[in-house]
Amino acid sequence: MPWILGRQIAGHLSLRLQQLDVRCETKTKDNVFVNVVASVQYRALADKQVMLSTNSAILEPRSKPTFLMAMSAYGYEIVQTLIVDIEPDEHVKRAMNEINAAAD
Repeated sequence: MPWILGRQIAGHLSLRLQQLDVRCETKTKDNVFVNVVASVQYRALADKQVMLSTNSAILEPRSKPTFLMAMSAYGYEIVQTLIVDIEPDEHVKRAMNEINAAAD
């Protein structure tokens, strides 16, 4: 539509599956900090009707992570999250190598 009517296209949104690589630091159950590299595969939902049905479907199971619900509210669906790499702290690596060397 022409801008004079108050609407303007800001850009185009791809509905294809996309991937975002995320690196974050997290704490394990045994209180060790590790860097986790994850690949999040996501896509934009086609229309508002699909978004509304996805929201209600995601809200039903309580075991779904919070970010799935948050992303669907903005019109995105998280398809899959893959853990690509887990990198322990350098001190942890060194300690593990010492334990393995002492065991040999």
